[in-house]
Amino acid sequence: MNCYTCGRYFRPEEPHLRRRVKTGEKYRKRYKSSKVELIQANYGMRIVCKNCAKYIDRAQTRKELMAHAGSLALFAGIVLIGILYALGR
Repeated sequence: MNCYTCGRYFRPEEPHLRRRVKTGEKYRKRYKSSKVELIQANYGMRIVCKNCAKYIDRAQTRKELMAHAGSLALFAGIVLIGILYALGR
């Protein structure tokens, strides 16, 4: 059995880790304007090795943190303003 991402062979008795990975892309273009009209990515659950699973998990965590970075920065700013206001009194 091989890892879907890197192709590394691992024995069948090793634990199988499954992760959601990109399995393909589809582009639709208009030939009059040469513009890309649609990009569709396909994802599926595939068996991966331990190293690739760690990499995929870190990438997903990083993506989630970046999605919430704006609200975290706003919250930190409000807390900082509250602390400065309390110290100024």
